[in-house]
Amino acid sequence: MRSSYSSLSLLLALAVGCQQPVSEGTDVLPGDVDSGDVDSGGDDSGDTGSQDTGDSGDTGSEDTGDSGDTDTAEVGSAPATVAELFALLGPASVSFTIDDAAIGGSVEGESVSIGIGPDAFFFSDGSLASGAVDLSLTEFDSLGDMVRGGRATMTTSGQWLETSGSFVLEASQEGVPLTVNGITDIAFDAWDPDADGMELWVAGDAGEAWARPLERPTQPKGGADGSGSMSEFLFNGVWAGGIGGYSAYNCDAITSLSPTGVSLDVKFLSHFSEEAAVFFIPDGAASAVQLYTGDLSLPGYRSYNNGMPVGITGKLVVYSLIDGSYFLFHDDAYTIPPGVDTGGGLMLETLEVDLVETSEADFNAYLNGL
Repeated sequence: MRSSYSSLSLLLALAVGCQQPVSEGTDVLPGDVDSGDVDSGGDDSGDTGSQDTGDSGDTGSEDTGDSGDTDTAEVGSAPATVAELFALLGPASVSFTIDDAAIGGSVEGESVSIGIGPDAFFFSDGSLASGAVDLSLTEFDSLGDMVRGGRATMTTSGQWLETSGSFVLEASQEGVPLTVNGITDIAFDAWDPDADGMELWVAGDAGEAWARPLERPTQPKGGADGSGSMSEFLFNGVWAGGIGGYSAYNCDAITSLSPTGVSLDVKFLSHFSEEAAVFFIPDGAASAVQLYTGDLSLPGYRSYNNGMPVGITGKLVVYSLIDGSYFLFHDDAYTIPPGVDTGGGLMLETLEVDLVETSEADFNAYLNGL
């Protein structure tokens, strides 16, 4: 099924991890999809009436501004890469110091507490660090943080996760990076005290998705006082103190928002770039999903095979960085349609989007409002 949305005027809206795993059956990685095998054709979905961003002639209740607003775009202000944008708009890091690596210590963030055991820091050659160690903690304690900072809530096999926050912990000594290999306790503030199935997930420095550490689930123990209170999710005695050299950690549970999935192709009608991103934030779920796989044949980005839950409504955010300029499309009430059967069990929906150049101030205002 094909849906076409034209965004000729920018919506200036200030809208607005333990995670839960997504339903099985979405285990095809984005890179495993052969663009030549996907039929992007289909009938018209007829859903364009729900498009929030509309064109400049739309006189609905939404304040879309007039089409002349895009003339004020600040050319040359955008970062060259999405990674630079994530670093610019994502949450700021906070510095800490462990006075003696041989003893260890603890780190208290805004939404996470981390215990570090003795002799936990190593140089790249495997030698043990001693003395004072510098730490940098970056916390992602909202879905907006995860979108702006590029930390989507998905497993490496494409399952969706519901989160209770995540963080990145990096260590160094006199500017030389260290591996942290002795985290003993982690406590995440609970976004939802009644959430079930929370586990500790890990990713590397540039990890785009989450995996179970050592291929085994690690469930929280309850509150720090041992009462079982879920005001926080506590993971203590983590793998007997060994974290395995990971830098990013997530408290999540696999979630199943719909029994039926569809593959979503987002086709750029304008301003396609390899420095672009596509996110979907479902209503009523602590998830932020990214379509990672670029496809020049569209051109655009695609989801995991049958990886988008049919019938779920949420915010679809698409942006591109080209020659210092920002281009943005968003539909704040996009409902994932069933798509069409292309054979072999693959359901496909192709969504056409027309990105609009916007100013840095308006671009940042929208993302900061997520």
